[in-house]
Amino acid sequence: IDVFNIKIPLPPLNEQKEIISLINKANEEIDTLKEILEENIYLLKQKQTSLLSKIVTGQLEIKEP
Repeated sequence: IDVFNIKIPLPPLNEQKEIISLINKANEEIDTLKEILEENIYLLKQKQTSLLSKIVTGQLEIKEP
């Protein structure tokens, strides 16, 4: 491609498609990991709330080491 008299090399079309495919696969994996992390954060916040509630109500006693 020649843009403003600057030559920009491009890989062959089949290689471009392969690159796009790899990027799309990586994006899918990232999205899956993001969902897993968000679920874990939610569960940890629930656990934190539960523990704090038990401490405040005296159902759980914290012992110093």
